[in-house]
Amino acid sequence: MTARGQTAAALLGAIRAWLPGASEEDLGFFGGRADVSCPLGQKFGLDLTPEIVYNIKTAPELNGVPLVSRAWASGGYLNLELSGEALALLAEEAIAGDPSPVPPEVMEVGPNPGFTRARLLDAAFETEEDGDIPPKDPLIRAAFRKCLMADTDDRIRLAARSADEALSVHRRAKASGDRTRTIGRKAALAMAARLKFENNIRS
Repeated sequence: MTARGQTAAALLGAIRAWLPGASEEDLGFFGGRADVSCPLGQKFGLDLTPEIVYNIKTAPELNGVPLVSRAWASGGYLNLELSGEALALLAEEAIAGDPSPVPPEVMEVGPNPGFTRARLLDAAFETEEDGDIPPKDPLIRAAFRKCLMADTDDRIRLAARSADEALSVHRRAKASGDRTRTIGRKAALAMAARLKFENNIRS
C-alpha cells in the first residue's frame, strides 16, 4: 500500500466513527493549508466540536506511532498535521523501496519528475548528514510530504514541482551556509524514491 493509502486508511478509521460516509476523496493531501485537509463541515455539515477534533487527532496510528500531531477546525475544514514519527516511518519505507538510487545515464532535462529525481539524488549524495525528518523549513517540509504522498502520475508531477521549489531554497541556503533551510540526505532520498518513474507506482 502506498504512503497515501496507509495514511488515508488510518485517518478514515477515526473519521468514520463520526461520519460513516467519509471517503478517501474527502482527504486533501496536496493543499497548502495543512498536511491533510478534510471538508467535513463544508461538505457534510458535521459540527467540528473540540471533542470530535480531539478524538480524530488522537485515534489514528501508523505502525504503532501516532499519525497526527496537531488538528484544528477552520471554515468547515478539519486540518491535520502529520506527526514527525509517522513521516519518518513513511520516509524509511520509501528509501527501502528504492534500493539503487542512481539517476539514469541518459534523461530528458527540464521540468519533469525524472530530472527532479536526479537533482534530489545529487542533493542527497552531496552531504553525509541525514538531516531532519521531516525537514524543518515549511516549504521543504511541504515538498517532502507531497512527494511521500504521490501515488498517481498527476500527483507525482505536482510533487515534482513542489520539490523543484524546495531544491531552489536548498541551493540558496547551502550557498549561504544556512543549514536550517537545506534538504537532508534522508529526506532527499525519500523524495527521490517517490519520483522514480511516473508509471512505477502501479507496477
